[in-house]
Amino acid sequence: MQPWFVVVGLVAAALEVRLEPGALLPLPWTLWAGAVVAAAVGVAAGELLVRRLPASAARTGLLVLSVLGAASITLEGLVGVLSG
Repeated sequence: MQPWFVVVGLVAAALEVRLEPGALLPLPWTLWAGAVVAAAVGVAAGELLVRRLPASAARTGLLVLSVLGAASITLEGLVGVLSG
């Protein structure tokens, strides 16, 4: 799933820059370094879990996280639209 998330994130960032060029502010290098470290830790944890977690449980967890993320973004958008 990591490659999928990378592609989705890059497409979302490209669209954001295209639609509103000033939306993405320059980030300090420490934030970029933290993101790289977090990604590496996530991959390492995933490698450990893949041996112990049944595929059906992983699929269910991924679906739950996806739905929660989509609901969060939808609510944020609705609040933004309704608040003006």
